[in-house]
Amino acid sequence: LRTRLIAAYDADAAPREAKREQAKDLAALYRAAAKLTEDPAIATSGELLRRVRDAAGLLIGPQALQAIRRIVGSELASLLPTDAPLTTAQRTSAAELFRKLATYLEELAQ
Repeated sequence: LRTRLIAAYDADAAPREAKREQAKDLAALYRAAAKLTEDPAIATSGELLRRVRDAAGLLIGPQALQAIRRIVGSELASLLPTDAPLTTAQRTSAAELFRKLATYLEELAQ
């Protein structure tokens, strides 16, 4: 996963400083998303994914770090059903993935 994220980050045509800021913002979002997985008000995988996707679009814009976000989407799709009730195991797995992604993005932003 780290290798794919690095390759996507390096291939992105945006200026380096812009990518760094976007990566920092996305890392912060994923840290918040890890906490969001614990919220019992978020009952389905679809709701969780929608909230994270919408926040990412607002925070860094729909065009920023698209390749990285596609990788993230693929990883999340392998953990979570399209739109079904979230199980405890799925919440835990998603939170772990979000924390891992945040760490990798923070490394890229340095």
